[in-house]
Amino acid sequence: RRVHGGGLSKGDYWFNTRTGKRIRINQLNRMHSNELESVDNVFAGDIFTISGLDCSSGGTFVSDPNCKEYSMESMFVPKPVVEMSIKPKNSKQVEGFFKALNRFQKEDPTFSIRYEEETGQSVAAGMGELHLEIYSQRMEREFNCPVILGQPNVQYRETIQQKIPFDYLHRKQTGGHGQFGRISGFYMPLVGNEYLNVEFWDETRGTAISKGFMKGIERGFRDACEEGSLFGGKITGLRMVLEDGLEHQVDSGEKAFYNCSFLCFKQFYDMNPQQAIEPIMAVEVAAPFEFSGGVQTSLINREGKIVLVEASNEAVVIEAEVPLANMFGYIGELRSRTQGKGDFTMEYKCYRPSSIATEEMLIQKFNDGGRKYKKLFHTD
Repeated sequence: RRVHGGGLSKGDYWFNTRTGKRIRINQLNRMHSNELESVDNVFAGDIFTISGLDCSSGGTFVSDPNCKEYSMESMFVPKPVVEMSIKPKNSKQVEGFFKALNRFQKEDPTFSIRYEEETGQSVAAGMGELHLEIYSQRMEREFNCPVILGQPNVQYRETIQQKIPFDYLHRKQTGGHGQFGRISGFYMPLVGNEYLNVEFWDETRGTAISKGFMKGIERGFRDACEEGSLFGGKITGLRMVLEDGLEHQVDSGEKAFYNCSFLCFKQFYDMNPQQAIEPIMAVEVAAPFEFSGGVQTSLINREGKIVLVEASNEAVVIEAEVPLANMFGYIGELRSRTQGKGDFTMEYKCYRPSSIATEEMLIQKFNDGGRKYKKLFHTD
């Protein structure tokens, strides 16, 4: 934690603005690199720790109970770009395993865990292979719970390449009340920083479609985007703009318009050009100047784009943008090319269209698996 204003003393009572709970400061430690110094007070600018404090990353604490409505501005939290299966080596350590994962998720909003019902696996998601590897080491060191990490799974996505107009009629008669819904408008691609967005815009006028049915239309569209037909990936980077439609006095309802929207997108998505997109990492490599050429070659061979080269007589810093999938195992190659003197850092930058070779690999893998979809949505 960092003190942004005022001071903090041992024995004080403070309030968590998110939960409203009152806490007592029992122990304060000022941070010095990897060492802790026990202190009675900390002041503005100090970085410190509070033992036994139960809170989430980004929490705000105030001393005045009348100031509970105040909180620090939320942090920007990028979406995870790598997933790896994770499980304890010893099945008897499951309790410590999940205790560690819950704690890490509170500490780090870029780290998340979910359970895959289809495979029965716990899947950890984070900002890179090294990010998840560090947490696996901490689980063994701090919780005495060694774990097994699976192969990295890059979060590829599907998207559309051009604007797609649609006009779709859904009609189903089963005896008694049937289903009826008609929608028209267009799907448009989103690019750049919006490649991961899925948006729904209602631009209808008048009473062509009751506003109460919009929730069903939006939900049908979003569910249809969960899996695409190109390689079975999640569809992102697009916006559905609803312009007009038609409803039936008896047979229309939220379910009917959900089915109409779901089936409409599936049909028009399959009829138009699609493409794969993948996470791109901003990579910075530092090495002795004599290895500059070899380092640049290593990045280019991994489909990297050199952005900046800053060189001096002794060292060189190279900035590049490289697909995340091509960065696995790079530290070994870098050390080999620089006689162990090179190092690098990387962070998520954006999503961009994949290369033709990568897209063909994803399609082939999907075809070899029998084009099986992981999620099933009922449109009955």
